[in-house]
Order: sequence, then structure tokens, then C-alpha cells
Amino acid sequence: MQQITIVTLSTFRDLGRMLAGMASLRRHLAPELLRELLLLCPWQVGKALVVGHWPAGPSALVGSATGREYLVLRASGSSVSGATNASAASLAEGGPCGCCGPPVWVVPEHLALGTSRQELAAVPNMYGYKLQMVLKMAVSGLVSTSHYLVLDSDVLLVRPLSAVTPHWLFPQPGRALYQPQRRGAHADWWSATEAALGLAGCLSASPEARVFGVTPALLATELAAATARFWADRLGGGSWAAALRAMLPRGAPFLTEYCSYHLVSECVLGSGTLERYHAPRLPGAPRLYQGLWRGRRRADRKGSADGDGGGGGGGGGSGGNKTSGGGGAVEWHQPGGRAEVCEDCLFLVVQSNAGVPEARVVSDLEQVFAG
Repeated sequence: MQQITIVTLSTFRDLGRMLAGMASLRRHLAPELLRELLLLCPWQVGKALVVGHWPAGPSALVGSATGREYLVLRASGSSVSGATNASAASLAEGGPCGCCGPPVWVVPEHLALGTSRQELAAVPNMYGYKLQMVLKMAVSGLVSTSHYLVLDSDVLLVRPLSAVTPHWLFPQPGRALYQPQRRGAHADWWSATEAALGLAGCLSASPEARVFGVTPALLATELAAATARFWADRLGGGSWAAALRAMLPRGAPFLTEYCSYHLVSECVLGSGTLERYHAPRLPGAPRLYQGLWRGRRRADRKGSADGDGGGGGGGGGSGGNKTSGGGGAVEWHQPGGRAEVCEDCLFLVVQSNAGVPEARVVSDLEQVFAG
């Protein structure tokens, strides 16, 4: 059975939402599908990798780390919290762990980036939004599986993923689920990224062209690593530290992580590369995600290339965004509205900057956490 690594990102502001997302994973994700989980914490805190374990019953398969996290730990001169050095080393070597589940690593962002706190602090006017995008590719250096699932703090798993439904994540052997969207949903993102990377003209500029979507995303570790290397070569003259200084400041030339991933895959590694690592969903299988976005995104939500919503960065079909009320349909985030679980998707993106407190989101979506 093909396993995945899950990478979850959060900020200080969104820790509450991240915990809700973790609760949804605990409720619906079978441990045997998970090799390990990486929680990226803000680089300003946390002096060590922290290792714990995903809760698992005696019948669950036991996961183990392959050593990349532990090697980063040792190289950084840090020590392990939450476990002894001996048990961490045992995990890193694939040793036994009783009936515990897959390891959960809490990793400061600078270690995921492969840099130091001092170098990161020296980046002028760093923009957290860009940092989050860069992290989603750079973390590939810590991933020990062929693919990894990237989750933001506002993403909830809303239906069971079990050992009998791995084809929902991998429709074809070795090829992870890919939910495309229309290029026209974010034409400016694509044009800006093509210009920044010097790759304009390689992909179709048609608004109807199928392009890679947004978070949550299943990424091929090799392709993400190639994307980070290309950033270093193109934007940093071969230096990763220089590339970070070029990408992270507010006001730096704009690019996105998933536009970069698609462009490097198809325009640098060769046409057809993306299809070797990704596949569309099978007939009757749930789509990867749906988004609940603000009303102003409605024009964007009209569509990804396969009929899945493409809004706000992807995935928002209009069906889950409105609630019937006494005055007619209202947007979910407005008074009288309500967040609702999508019936044909695995993940629900509940936009974190819609101004809706996480307590109300959890209340609306109580069925996601019950049991």
C-alpha cells in the first residue's frame, strides 16, 4: 500500500484552525496510509525538532521515519523533545515502536528551508505569505515518501480515508490525485510566475487550459525538489540563500509555488512529466477538495477544467458556499449563513481570512469531528 507524508503549515494566528484540521485527520484518516506527519512551526520559536506519535490502535500498522528529519536534527545541533535521543534514533532507523502510530515531527520553518535562523532573520521585509509558498516546495528535502500532502491550517478532512480507498489518493499506481483548474481562474498568477522564472510561452495561455490547483495538494517529492533547485539556480545564481533573499521580501517579483511546480515539471523536466506523477480522479471517486470562499470570489469559483470549482486559488464550487435562509440564499460567512460539508470531496477548505471564528466553523461542521 502506498503511503504518504502529510505536511501541515500554520502561523501563530491560525493555530486554532490548525488544531481543528488535525482533529479532522485523526477522525477520518486510517493510520496505515500515513508514513509520517510534519508540522511546520514558525521559525521564530522552537529550538529543536519534536517527535511524537500519531495515535493508533493495536490493529493499526506502525509507521516509522526513514531518518531525514533526524539527520537534520543532528546537523542543526538541536536535541529532541518529546522523546529520548535513543528512541528518536530508533525511529530514524525504522526501529520498533510498540503499538504507536506514525511519527509526528514538529519542525521549525528554518530547518525545513535548509537555512539558519540568522539567515532568515536577515531577509529584509519578509512576507509571511511568500514564506508559506516557498516552504511547500523546500520541505521536500525532509520527505521520505514518493508523494506528500500539503495542508494549510484551514483545511479539513471531511470523509473517511481508509485502507480500502487508497485509490482516492492514487488513481493510478505511483500517480497521485491531481485536481486541475482553469488557468483563467488566476491568469495573473501564471503570467507573473512565467515571467519571474523565464518560462513564458511554454504552456498554453488559453484561459481554459488545465493547470495545477492549490492547497490541499498531493505533490511528487521529486518534482517539488526540482522546483526548489530551479528557484536556487534561476533566482539565486545557484545559491539557495540568495534565492530566499530574492523571493521572500514583500514587493519581490511575484510567483506561486504551484505555478512554479507545474512550469518546472513541464517546461524544464520535459513535456508529459506531470502526467507521470499525477492522475485525475477515477469515475465516481471524490474530488480532492472544495473551497468555501468569500462572495467576491464567485467569478473565480466558476470553474476548474474538470468541473470542480476553481476559486480563491481553486476548489470552490458554488454549491457549498450558500445557505438557504429566510431572506433567500446567503453566503456561508455572513450572518444567517452556515458552512456545510461537501458531499463529493475529501477536503474542505474553510477560508481562514473570511472573518469567521474557528469556534463557529467547528460548530457548523460538528459532523466532521463527532465520534
